[in-house]
Amino acid sequence: MTPAHKKLFIVLLILAVLTIGYFLWGKNFIYPPRASENLALYNIYSRDGDGSNDTIMPTRTIRWQTLPVAIYNKAEIKNLPNILDEWNQAMGREVFKIGSPDSTIVIDGNSEVSPAGTLTYSFKNYLLANVQITVNPAWLNNPQSLDPEMVRNSNNVLKRLLGRALGFFGSTTDDPDSIMDLDWPAKEKTIVSPFVVSVLKELYSLPAGTRPVKPVDRNLRWAVKKYNIDTRPIDYNWTTLKEVEEYKKYGIPPSIEMPTVTMRWRSLPVAVYDKDKLSPDLQNIISDWNQAMGQEVFKIGGPDSPIVIEADTNQGFYELFFITPKKTGRLDKVRIVGNPNWLDSNKIKHQLGHALGFFGHTTDDPNGIMDADYDKQKIISPFVVSVLKELYKLPPSVEIVDSFGRPEQEILKLRQAIKI
Repeated sequence: MTPAHKKLFIVLLILAVLTIGYFLWGKNFIYPPRASENLALYNIYSRDGDGSNDTIMPTRTIRWQTLPVAIYNKAEIKNLPNILDEWNQAMGREVFKIGSPDSTIVIDGNSEVSPAGTLTYSFKNYLLANVQITVNPAWLNNPQSLDPEMVRNSNNVLKRLLGRALGFFGSTTDDPDSIMDLDWPAKEKTIVSPFVVSVLKELYSLPAGTRPVKPVDRNLRWAVKKYNIDTRPIDYNWTTLKEVEEYKKYGIPPSIEMPTVTMRWRSLPVAVYDKDKLSPDLQNIISDWNQAMGQEVFKIGGPDSPIVIEADTNQGFYELFFITPKKTGRLDKVRIVGNPNWLDSNKIKHQLGHALGFFGHTTDDPNGIMDADYDKQKIISPFVVSVLKELYKLPPSVEIVDSFGRPEQEILKLRQAIKI
């Protein structure tokens, strides 16, 4: 056989294999299915690493191999069947059922656990293997004994954790009544929203281990981590009822940790109030940010605005920036305080960048408003815009895993090197 005949034979063989594969396995053989951006956000990018014992950045979808999945009610939660029915009805099929002690999902009780409960999971080959849900039985029996701002309805705890157990790992902002919403504890009644259902239905219509439409932009993720996470000094870790009670009674804060999750506003735009009329051109500053971001991120507000600019004549020639988180990963109040003899438009524009969630200082553009020498700068650089857009594309409180394949000891060394 001549070389030309060999090449022709190889080409024909490849075409034959592709044709047979197309008819046997459909288009997936040639065009592998891809998870949509929504599915990637709420099943891939919101996970705290690939399972309980692995910190490598997750890159594919994780789900149960088949549904329904059995649940063992070890904590003997009386209203569990009703909660399962809500999920089953919303999904239009049986996704959960009551099981035995050897079930893959186990709901256990622990009197020391936070009112919000905890969930841990493990998986293999991108298939969920086990889920452990831990709740506080005493709280479930008497939720009124705790702060009503934390949780109002005991059903919400299990309902939300079961959403996680099914594969919806993020928190939504599309429907304030959704059980997967950021403000779920403060609701008297919650629903499994159509958006949550659509994401989960897509998850279970695709093979386990499906890749996202767009791969993770690791450089941009590093930037989000650097300018939104690593530049924050501390994070508060509420883990037990004792911490909650000590804070409520004695003002003792919970234990602190290095920040690990993104922090941003629940939704945009956010209102800004110039309490002491320090910036006559505040509207122009806000317009600059809105134009650069391609959407309305700031607006003029009143005294009850989340962002307040105020004067302090006793302060030196620098600004003070105070962040008050409502919950882990979510901004609630921001105060920008400055000496009126020092504060000017550029400084306010810079501090509003911090208020939006860009906490660090850049070196990419000497004219950038988020540069360390911001007092003479004016430009909201494309790099700053790209980092902030990535931040607000992700759900709040997303863990940006340090590793990206790095050894664990190297990660620890890098984290310990961050100055508090």
